[in-house]
Amino acid sequence: MQKENSSKSNRYTNDQIKEILKIRIELAKELISCEIAERETLKIIPTYPIHNLNYDAKRMQKTLAGIGEYGFGYPANWAQALLEITSGKERAQIFKALKEQQRLYLEKDGKNNKKLEKVLQAAKQNLTE
Repeated sequence: MQKENSSKSNRYTNDQIKEILKIRIELAKELISCEIAERETLKIIPTYPIHNLNYDAKRMQKTLAGIGEYGFGYPANWAQALLEITSGKERAQIFKALKEQQRLYLEKDGKNNKKLEKVLQAAKQNLTE
């Protein structure tokens, strides 16, 4: 039996991450209420910290507007899933926000997320194809 990985970034499967991100996007666009988002999230991952959903929705609104933030950045696997589930202008705005996130981390910490940088390099190729 394989030991469960306790690392935060590997806590959820890629499919679970994608479903959670879809809910966050719907909540950020005010297509669903916070109560519905909580219920749907707990169906996917019963132990998900839903108390953060309002903050997650506000952060997603900024991301969808192409605004990156310093502080609680998207991990590489979440960023990749976010780019995979979106397309067109929305995907371009998310890409812009993630690049801004990287720039802010580099500026303030002197380094950025190397895994996320690889995700962004691959996404940039896909955006230009």
